[in-house]
Amino acid sequence: MPKIKNTSPNIIEGIPNIAEYMGKHRNTIMNWINKGYLPAAKNPDGIWFITKSLINMWIFSQNQAELRKRVAEGDSRIDPEVARELLMDGKDKTWG
Repeated sequence: MPKIKNTSPNIIEGIPNIAEYMGKHRNTIMNWINKGYLPAAKNPDGIWFITKSLINMWIFSQNQAELRKRVAEGDSRIDPEVARELLMDGKDKTWG
C-alpha cells in the first residue's frame, strides 16, 4: 500500500515534528497523547498528526495566559490571527 503524502502546510506529522513545533520533548508529546490530553490522531500509515489550528485551540483551552504571552513575544509557532480571535471571543476588541 502506498504511503500517504501530506501536502498541507497546516498539518504537522510525526511526534518529532509535533514536539519541535510545540517546543516540548517527544516523550512529553507521547505522554499527553496517551493520556488523552493532546488530541492528535494517526493517519492510515500509523503516523501521528495534528493541525496547527488544533494546537492553538488546545493551548488556549489549557492556558489563556500562556497563549497571550506567546503571541506577545511573537512566537512563530502560534498563528496570531487565530489566537487573537480565540482570546477576543467577540468581547474585548481592544486586545491586540
